[in-house]
Parts: sequence; structure tokens; C-alpha cells
Amino acid sequence: MKSGRWENTGKHASFTIEQTERLVSLGFWEWDMIEDTWSLSGNWLRIHGCKKAQLSTDELMGIAYPDDRKEIEKVLRAAMDDGLMYDIRHRIVCQDTGNVRWVQTCGQFINDENGKPVKLQGTVQDITERIEMEHSIQKSEERFRLAMQASRDGIFDYYPETGEVYYSPGWAEILGFSIEEVIPYYSFWEEKIHPEDRDNALNILRLHLEGKIPLFHVEHRIRMKSGQWKWALGRGEVTERKPDGTPVRMTGTMTDISVRKKLEMELKESELRFRQFMENLPGAACIKDEDNKIVYANTIFASLMDKKQQDLLDSATDAYVSEHTVPSTDGVTFWRTYKFPVALPDRSVLIGAISLNITGQKKVEEELRTLNANLQAIIDNTDEFILISDNQGKPVLFNKSFADIVKTKLGIEMNPGTFPHTVSEDPEMAAWWNSLHKRVLAGERFVEEFSIDAGGGDIRYYELHYNPVIQDGKVTGFTEFTRDITDKKEGEKELIETNKELRENQKAALNLLQDLSSEIEERKRAEEALRKSLAEQRILNEEIHHRVKNNLQIISSLLGLQRSKLDNPEAERAFEETRSRILSMALVHEQLYQSGKFSEIHFSAYVKEMITKLVQSNIIDNHIKLNFELDGLRLSIDKAVPSGLILNELVTNA
Repeated sequence: MKSGRWENTGKHASFTIEQTERLVSLGFWEWDMIEDTWSLSGNWLRIHGCKKAQLSTDELMGIAYPDDRKEIEKVLRAAMDDGLMYDIRHRIVCQDTGNVRWVQTCGQFINDENGKPVKLQGTVQDITERIEMEHSIQKSEERFRLAMQASRDGIFDYYPETGEVYYSPGWAEILGFSIEEVIPYYSFWEEKIHPEDRDNALNILRLHLEGKIPLFHVEHRIRMKSGQWKWALGRGEVTERKPDGTPVRMTGTMTDISVRKKLEMELKESELRFRQFMENLPGAACIKDEDNKIVYANTIFASLMDKKQQDLLDSATDAYVSEHTVPSTDGVTFWRTYKFPVALPDRSVLIGAISLNITGQKKVEEELRTLNANLQAIIDNTDEFILISDNQGKPVLFNKSFADIVKTKLGIEMNPGTFPHTVSEDPEMAAWWNSLHKRVLAGERFVEEFSIDAGGGDIRYYELHYNPVIQDGKVTGFTEFTRDITDKKEGEKELIETNKELRENQKAALNLLQDLSSEIEERKRAEEALRKSLAEQRILNEEIHHRVKNNLQIISSLLGLQRSKLDNPEAERAFEETRSRILSMALVHEQLYQSGKFSEIHFSAYVKEMITKLVQSNIIDNHIKLNFELDGLRLSIDKAVPSGLILNELVTNA
């Protein structure tokens, strides 16, 4: 724009434009694109703090904020190319003050008869306050958004007359819903209240809507989308009412207080456990504040003070000593008190005290002292060396014999803090002791032997028994039991010598046995040869007696045949008698052959058989009744033959 243009319109028109500029806070401008001249109105100059009414494009761009210049050129170029409205927000640097301000610049291109843009006319408006307001609102909204995110609160906007409710995304998120799943009505909230909490929550809401209580504030359980229950705090206030008091609009928040409720429940449970623990302690307990006043005392403490618990809460008492006695109906009881600090979140410190009745412990300690004294007396009266050590090798208990030998051999006076094995002047001996301690502390039970030169050629032998002391599966120490086995060793030597002699005697006996064995073998061979000879002799005898018997029977048969040919009775009788005599002799040989013994015969059986055969052969009258009364007589062959002949004569001639 040229100033002449404004002047040609007349004073009235010029006044009207200036008034319009001031009225709407606008500044007018015109860009002659052919001459590259920007004509600026008075209000434009006031907004920019500029005095020149005409500027070139470069001069104009120099007023723009440096960071915005590229964006201005970009928007201007795009408007020129596309024939669009030129419209941009950007910052400027006031030429008079140097302040940075925001302006809204709008313009429209004017084309020539060929449609080519030749001018750009428009307005500029100072929007600094608006931008600042927008920024302020944005910051406020951002702070509100961050605060809501930090507090995890949900917002609701309730219209009681219609039942419509706006639920924010945060409100829906608390219950596990998406905002699309939430029904924007009052009933959506009401039906999700826990049945046990519903009447109370709705009653508080009703009282607030009726104006009987200033705020809506209720803690209640509400059902989530998953079906689980969550604790929530509802807070709100009616923000708009009709003249008659009818509520039109109520806004508020819902806060997830599940964590707080859980902590409160845990705190109650913790307090309950604390009280149960304190009341079930086997002793007196109390807690004092910094002014030495009792803020808590259990029943046992109260009974010791002869007061009720509530009477002790604000009373002061003297501090306890570590151990003390309290009179009782049974005499005196012993108590041990433990004090400890109780730090509170506000950095204040309370003093806790627990007193335990140690009367039983005192009795046990006394009994233990007596037992230890008796044990010490017993082990002191043994000749063996006894030592009990902890897991560091430190002696805990030892007898007099052990102390005496340590003093004699090492020159050390034994006491519970002495480590006698590690102060040996012999490095090898000290290393050996240490290796034994490592083994027993590893849980191994074993026996070792060692010897000591007592001087004068006297070597003493000892047997060392190591046993770990195990408690709760851990090695807490070990016992060392040492006995003098010199006599045993000497006995072993004697036993070795005796065994040597026995082995030599055994060797001699074996040699003798070998000689005897050879002699026995010779005797066995001789006996075997004799048995064979006797067997042969027996066979020969059997054969001889068999042939004699057969020959006698043949002779008897021949005599029988010859007798049958005789007519003379006397001759027949003589033949028969001869035959009977031959029969008696043959019968002797038959008995010998059948018995298998050739030295004697069973004469009783012989007599019976001979007489029976005589009867059968009609040599004896068969009408004679035979009755035998015979003893078990045995006769040799040299007696049996003549005896048989005599008996034959007696029987046949009777």
C-alpha cells in the first residue's frame, strides 16, 4: 500500500480505517510483488515497533523471529504456487523494544487480467496474549493430566436429572475397561458397587445431592471387568443447582485405594500379630517414648508392676538393669532385660524392653556348673589325656593328665585359650597336628598312633582317638582322647616273637607229619598186600573145603551104590555106618564153606543139621522124636571133625 492510496480515499475514509484498526487491533499491509514493496498501516507499525511505512521483503523478513523465517517463506511460497489464502502464526522481534511477540498474518492474492498474482493484501493481529493464554491453558491441562496420571484418579461428570455421566478414560482404566466399553450412565457405576457397600454409598450420595452434607466422600468396593473387587474412594461436589436447590451437575473423582486398603489391612494384621506376639512372649515387655513414658506394656509386665496395662500407658518408670530379681510367693525369680531402639518414620526413637524369666535357666546353669565340676573331677582322675576343642582348635575342656604332659613336654601352662599343638618346636609335628585337626573338622572319625622319646632310651607309644562334635549337622568342635599303649606295643612284640616260635614249631611238626605220612603210606601198602594175600588164601580154602565136601559126598554116594548091591545085612550095616561117618565129616566142611570162616564152625547148627539128615537117610529110626537143647557153641575144625564123628557114633548106636 502506498500512503497516497489512503489519502486519495479522503480524510473520512482514512479516519475510518485507523479507527477500525484500533478497534479490532488489526494492522493492514499490502505487498506489491512487481516492485517488491510492502506498504504498512499505522497499527501495523505500532504492533511491530517500526517507523518505516514501506519495507522491502528482506527488511520485512528481518523483523521476523529468526527461527520462524524459513516457515514464513515456505507458507508464502505454497500460497503463491497454489493460489491459496496466506495464513500463518509466527513470532516477531519488536524493533523499538526488542521483545518477541506473536502475530497472526493473513492475506489474499490479487491477480492481473492474465490471472497472474501481482499483489498480496492482508492483515496482521497481535495474538501474544492469546498465545500466552493458550500456553497457560496447555500447561494447566498438562499439569492436570500429569496430576491425574500420578494420582491414578478417574473423573466423572454427573447430571442427576438425566442420569447421564461422563466417565474419563482414567475412570474406566481403574476398573479395567476401555472407554468404549463404559456406558455413560449413573447405573453403570451403581450396579458395580459391592452389595455390602451399596446402601451406604448411595445414602451418602443422596444426602449430598439433597444438600445435607457438603461433599460426597465414600470408600467402597467396586467390581472390575475381570470380576474381582477393588477398593475405590469416590469424591465429588454439586457444582450447579437450580434456584430451588435441585442439583443439575456434579463433578468428582474416583481414586483406586486398593493399595492403601491392603496396607491398612496389613497394618492391622501386623498390629494384631504384634500384640499377639507381645502377649504370648514368655516374659515382660514394654515400649517407652523419648520421655521414658510407657506407651505399651503386655500383661506380664503389668502383673510385675502390680498394675493394669492401661494404667501403665502414661506412667514413667525407672530403667531396668541387665539382670535383676523379683520377689515372688515361691521365693525369688531371676529376670534378664533386653533394651533396643524402635525407629519411627518421623525419625523419633522409642525404647523397647523385653524381660525374660531366667529362673529356670539359672537353675540349669547351676546344675551345669555342678555337672561340669563332677565331669572335670572324673576326667582328672583318669590316666588318659583328654581334650575337647571348638571348631577353631581352641581348648574348651581338658583334664589334669593332658595339662601335665603339655607342661612337661612343651613347657606350656594350659588354659582355655592355649593352642598346644600349634606351638610345637618341631615343624613337622606341628604340621601333623594341623592335618589331623583339618580331618576331624571335616567330620572324619579316626585313630592315629605316635611315639615320644621319654629319654634314656625309653620310647613311649600313644593311641590318639579323634571324634568330631556335630550339632545340627555342623561340626562345632572335636574330642581328643589319648592313651598310653606302650605296654600294648610291648605285648605285641612278645606276641610277634611267640608267633615266630609257633611258626617254627609248626614247621617242625609239618616235617614230622610228612615223615609219619610216608610211614603210614608204607603201612597201608603192606596192609593192602596182606589183604590181597588173605583174600587169595580164603579163595583157596573155600575151594579146598568145597572139593573135600564134594569128594566126601561122592564117596558117600559110592558107598550107597555099593550097599545096594550087598545081600549081607552086616555088610550093609557096616557100609551105612561108614557112610554116616563120611556125612558127618562132609557136613563140617559144608558149614565152613557156607560160613566163610575157616577157623571154626557153629557146632549147634552143625549138630541139628547132621542128626536131621541121618533121620532123613533112615540111618536113624524116623519114628524117633527129636528135641534139641543146644547152646551157641563154636568149635575149631580140628575139634569139630572128631566131635562130629563121636556124636555120629553115639546117635547111630543108641
